[in-house]
Parts: sequence; structure tokens; C-alpha cells
Amino acid sequence: MPTLIPSLSLTVLMLAMPMFIASAYAEDSLSNTVLTFEDALQLSASTQPAVQAYQSAAHAARQQAQTAAQLPDPSLKFGLVNVPITGSDALRLNRENMTMTTLGVMQNMVRSVKRVAASAQLQAQAQVLTANSQNQARLIQQDAALAWLDVFAAQKTLQITQHLMNELQAQRQVAATQLSSGAVSATELLQQDALLAMTQDQLLMAQGAAQKARSQLTRWLGDAATRPLSSHLPILDTPLLASQAQERIAQHPLLKVAQQNIEVSRHEAELADAADLPNWSWELMLGQRQSSRADMISVQFSVDLPWQKAKRQQHQQAAALMNVQQAEFLAEDQQRALNASLDAASAECLTAKAREQTYQQQLIAATKAALTMAQAAYQTGAIPLSSVWMARRALLDVELKHWLIRIEYLRAVVRLHYLLDGEGDVS
Repeated sequence: MPTLIPSLSLTVLMLAMPMFIASAYAEDSLSNTVLTFEDALQLSASTQPAVQAYQSAAHAARQQAQTAAQLPDPSLKFGLVNVPITGSDALRLNRENMTMTTLGVMQNMVRSVKRVAASAQLQAQAQVLTANSQNQARLIQQDAALAWLDVFAAQKTLQITQHLMNELQAQRQVAATQLSSGAVSATELLQQDALLAMTQDQLLMAQGAAQKARSQLTRWLGDAATRPLSSHLPILDTPLLASQAQERIAQHPLLKVAQQNIEVSRHEAELADAADLPNWSWELMLGQRQSSRADMISVQFSVDLPWQKAKRQQHQQAAALMNVQQAEFLAEDQQRALNASLDAASAECLTAKAREQTYQQQLIAATKAALTMAQAAYQTGAIPLSSVWMARRALLDVELKHWLIRIEYLRAVVRLHYLLDGEGDVS
């Protein structure tokens, strides 16, 4: 009797085949979808471990702050007291009058000012970690945006350099046919070979730069970084509002980190000052005796004795005050650093914008006109074909530089967004 398993397996395979094909087609379609600048920003903002690590640490600090504000848990005490260990009554609990089993509770009383300061310090540390997470999110978006622009620049350089290489090879082939007629000398041919070799080197460097930029983009986007890039550069809003720049940069997460670090140091100083105030504890114990002897109760108190303040507490207080000053100096330095970065990014943005206008209004038009004139002169026999090729290479070089200037402008805008608002507004 024939088995049904092969037939069943074939049926299942035939039914599952469309699902496999659809899944493969979906994955292939996703991999072929262009990666726009906006996509890069959105993908970089999702599931970043560094941001989540800061957020988890901030949550932990808040939980610890709630614990620090409370008194410590009491201690349960139990045991035997005054048990004889020698003589005929050794280890017997009902012979000596003072032998008893004890059960008690002890509570350490930490000063409220210490608990409040410790809790406030942990809350300030939580604010530091939260601000660090916000800064990390800004940094990731900035780095992802810069990586996308780097890939675009590398690919554009590779594209134009390859175009130039193709034209040089075509020029070399034409020149080789003119060598026998004397229209081209051997020296000119060797010069073209040298130019081809230099261009080939530039092409290899562009390929390496493209691979390096793509790997950096993968750092932030994962597998999505392998998707082909959009052929269009983004249009970014320029946050150059001089009247509001200082107000907006004052809200930068790094400044919040510096300011909260000052608060952490101040609460640390409060704890050092409170070290002069001794903690105390109380203990309540019930003692039970055997042979119908009377039970006993004990109440005890203990107090810390900070009797060497000049050697301990005062040094701690001085160190805490120095830590406050350090945090204040670091905050001032951070403010200066951000202001310097703002000035540099603004200058780069304005310079790139001015250069782009120069290229658009003058250089590109001039090189195109020079190429047109060279082509017309070649038609009349006034100049050799090599002059036309040279004018063509000059135009390609200007076009590449124009692209790179546009990208440099966008890089400066991305850095401005990181400093002022952390957003890459796309219009």
C-alpha cells in the first residue's frame, strides 16, 4: 500500500510556495526602496541602545531616591543571655536567675536632613541621566544625518569621477589614432596616460570613501543602510535666528547635564554638612526567664560620636565645596564650548551658502560658456580636440565641487539643528 507522506509533503510545499515567493518579493522590494534623508532620521530615532541605557539608569536613580528618603528597615534580634557554661548547671536555662531567652527589635534613626539630601542628590543624578539620554538622541540623529550626507557625497564623487574616467579613456583612444598622423605627439599621449592613472587613483579613493561612509551609516540604521540612496538632497530649514539663538542653546541637553551636575554637587555638600549631626538608634528587647521567674524588658539608645571633626567631617565638607566649584566651572566651560560650536556652524553655513551662490551665478555659467566656445572653435579648426576635452573636464570638476558645497552647507545646517533644537526639519 503506497504511503501518503510524500504526497502530503508535496501538497504542503505547493501550498507554501506562494508564501515563500511573496516573502522573498517583499524583502527584495524593501531592499530596493530608496533611502531618503527623512527615512534615515526616522530609523535612527528608533530602538537605540545608548538612549535606552541612559533612560534605564535614570529610572533606577529615581527608584533609589525614593528608598533613600526612608528610614532603614528595623532589625529583629533574638538569642540567649547569661547562660552558664561551667559547673553542674552548664548550658541549663532554668538554674540561673538572669538566664533568659530574648526577642527584640532595633531601629537606626538617620537624620531627616541626611535622608532628604541623599534623595535629592539621586533625583538630580536622574535628571543628569535624562538630559544625557536627550543629548544622545540628538547626537544619534546628527550622526545619522551626517552619515547619509557622507554617503551621498561619496556616491556623487564616484559617479562624476567615473564619468570623467570614461571621457578620458575615450579621449585616449582618439589620441592613439592620431599619433601616426602627427596630430598628437608621443609626449601628449604619455601625459594622457598619466592623467588616466591619476583619475583611476581618484576613482579608487572615491570607492573606498563610499564604502566607509556606508559602513558608518550602517552603525545607526542597521540593514536599512544598504538601501540605495535617494538622488535628491533634502531641503532643510536653517535655524539662524540670532535673537533666539542664546535662548535656544540654553536649553541644550549638555547644559542641562552641567546644571544638574551642580545640583548633585550641592546636595553632596549638604550631606557633608549634615555629617556633623549624629545618627542615633533605639532598641526594645523582651527577656523571658524560666521557672516562673519574672520576665524583663530592656530599652537602649545609642548615638554616633563624631568627635574628630577636624580630621574627618571638615575635610569632607571642604572637598564637597570644591566639587561644587568644579561643577560650576565645567558648566561655564560647556556654555563656552556650545557657543563656539554655534558660531563655527553658523559661519560654515553662511560661507557654504555664499559659495553655492557664486557657483550657481558665475562659475557654472562660465565653464558652460567656455565649453560651448571650445566646441565652436573646434568645429572651425581653430583649436584641437584636446582643448574641448579639457573644457569638458573643467565643467565636470565645477559640477562636483558645486555638489560638495551644497552638501557642506547641509552638514552645517544639521549641526545647527543639533545645537539649537535637535530637529532636522525638512520642508
